[in-house]
Amino acid sequence: MDAALERCDRSRRRSTRRLVVGLGTLALAIVMTGAASTALAKTTPPDRAPRPTGAAEPGTDEWYSVPLPSGRVAALGVYRPVKSSGRSVLVLHGRDGPRRLYEDLSSRFAAEGFTAVAACWFSYSVQEHDDAYGCPGIGEFHGAEATTVADVAAIVDAAERIPGVDGDRLGIIGQSYGARMALLRAAATGRTEPVVSSCGYLAAQPLTVEAEQPVYPFPADPDVAAGIVAPVLIVHGDADPIIPVGQAVAFAAAMDAAGHPAQLITYGSPAGHSIPWDIVTSLDDPGRLLRDRLLDDAVTFLRKHLEPIRSHEAKDRTEVT
Repeated sequence: MDAALERCDRSRRRSTRRLVVGLGTLALAIVMTGAASTALAKTTPPDRAPRPTGAAEPGTDEWYSVPLPSGRVAALGVYRPVKSSGRSVLVLHGRDGPRRLYEDLSSRFAAEGFTAVAACWFSYSVQEHDDAYGCPGIGEFHGAEATTVADVAAIVDAAERIPGVDGDRLGIIGQSYGARMALLRAAATGRTEPVVSSCGYLAAQPLTVEAEQPVYPFPADPDVAAGIVAPVLIVHGDADPIIPVGQAVAFAAAMDAAGHPAQLITYGSPAGHSIPWDIVTSLDDPGRLLRDRLLDDAVTFLRKHLEPIRSHEAKDRTEVT
């Protein structure tokens, strides 16, 4: 049995190395594509799109359509604040697909002064949730492949072209698989937009379900973590029945080992896999709802890393004068 486990582990490491090389090739392609783009293409807003059927009402009427490298199409819904702070956040849903819950999270970010962009980027042929909605052309879930990383990179680039969104002041929050893909995109591109990982699928172990096949790279893999230079906040529930909190701990340890420490916040039981929306409290902080704690922690982190004037720009101006 031990020999079989060792063979399986060696196979996973080989697969990870091959896929990390693939991510490196993808990174080069993304950089070359960006360099070849014209200034007009970089600033032209995405095409407007109608509100997806089943999306939140009143919700938002400001939707954009984004063609993706895979041939699929993403939809971006924009929630604007009454008084903007100049900061923006892109919300990436998890394997549960586009749901009105993510629009609710976006609206709560907007109430904090953020221009919030809710991405609709894959779904399932059979919806599992009453608040799910569909977006034409997004296609079904197909795993953490290199093409998915390229799609997420295109979604982030498109979000930065939405009117009123400053690409230098855009953060990303991903739930579950959305967190994994946001971090893989950061590793592939070397970009520095701050990332909030909520209940993220971040490591090969521990798992409570059967591992996916084939094995794709995880943010906690040392070679991947070494490429993540963006600021990262990891938020996880101690009682998560789907993605154990040990994955968050493993990823934080990998980031430390890579010399890129991430901030880790865990919430006590019964905090599980739905903390962005949980209207219950946990034993370690009985005075606040879990969804309010996550929003407060995410907003504090993003405000810190999305300052009105980036420190290096201020320094450059000081040196010039």
